[in-house]
Amino acid sequence: MKKYLVVDEFALPEGSHAFTRNEIVDAKSATDALLTNMDSMMTNGDAMEEAALSGRLEGTAVGVYELVSGVNELDQIADKN
Repeated sequence: MKKYLVVDEFALPEGSHAFTRNEIVDAKSATDALLTNMDSMMTNGDAMEEAALSGRLEGTAVGVYELVSGVNELDQIADKN
């Protein structure tokens, strides 16, 4: 297992303010870390995720950093899909 820092960015629809939500996740891969983060937000009633689902905020993952190397592996996840 590796440790990953998953960074989600939430912004108001008009783009005037942005907020970040960070979570450290133990996972086998960056993809697993991202999926674990998404599951955590959905099942734990995360307020920012609820606002994004209702349209009050726009949300997206902006980084999945493997903590030992510091490399953002989000682009590699996107390339695989």
